[in-house]
Amino acid sequence: MLYFLGGKLTGLSAALPPELPGWLFRGWIAALAISVFQLALSMRIRSFAAPVGISLCAAFLGLGMYVAKLSLFFPNSLLTTGMGVLSQEGLTPGDHLTFYVMNLLYMAAISAAAIRRLRKSDVVA
Repeated sequence: MLYFLGGKLTGLSAALPPELPGWLFRGWIAALAISVFQLALSMRIRSFAAPVGISLCAAFLGLGMYVAKLSLFFPNSLLTTGMGVLSQEGLTPGDHLTFYVMNLLYMAAISAAAIRRLRKSDVVA
């Protein structure tokens, strides 16, 4: 919605790109993987500022890994890959499958590790 309104407020008269729903869906999937990572980090570190700072550094690391063509090996770079932020060419069907599989693997692995840690050492306030 902000994408559309921002364009209208700046005077752009072109229609929305047909790729927009795909960008939004892939961005949502990648954001879920990043959220799982952030939640696991926040459960592990009891401070507020430390997980936020680590995630900020992880975002920059993700951009660096995207530029180095290693974007599938870090959850924070999958958002850039999925939405096609820094490249004009779209994902191929094989890239789509790899993108979704890697997001699923990250979500499953990080969730399993967080659940395992919670079972071993319960939350102590």
